[in-house]
Amino acid sequence: MFYGGIFFKAWASYPVYVGLHDYAKSLKNHIEIVKDGGSVCIFPEGKCSSDGQINEARGGVAYLSYATRAAIVPTRFGGNFNLNFWDLFLRRRHLSISFGKPLYAMNEMNTSLVDDDFKMYANFVMEKVKGL
Repeated sequence: MFYGGIFFKAWASYPVYVGLHDYAKSLKNHIEIVKDGGSVCIFPEGKCSSDGQINEARGGVAYLSYATRAAIVPTRFGGNFNLNFWDLFLRRRHLSISFGKPLYAMNEMNTSLVDDDFKMYANFVMEKVKGL
């Protein structure tokens, strides 16, 4: 109910162009935002978890860090799986946000990279998220 569509548009979100098989084209809006000094929030898995578990990441978050030399701040949201309006309104559930130490893809990646390198680093980021 809360994820996607109108919710993202209300937060002035920018789309990721899927199916292009080219990180530079898929993330062109986000690269521009970061290079202009802004920050972005990316869900490395590409979707909400259907089972509440942290799943395999896609490589876009690592590519964005590599292309812009920006830090990745691992962030974990807790208490939000299967959250509904009434649980939140009646205070039956509590949400938490945990932040990890910034990671810099440029410090750990070389210059001849392929898509699998970005996926591998994105999954490294997800391991850091799991540890929060």
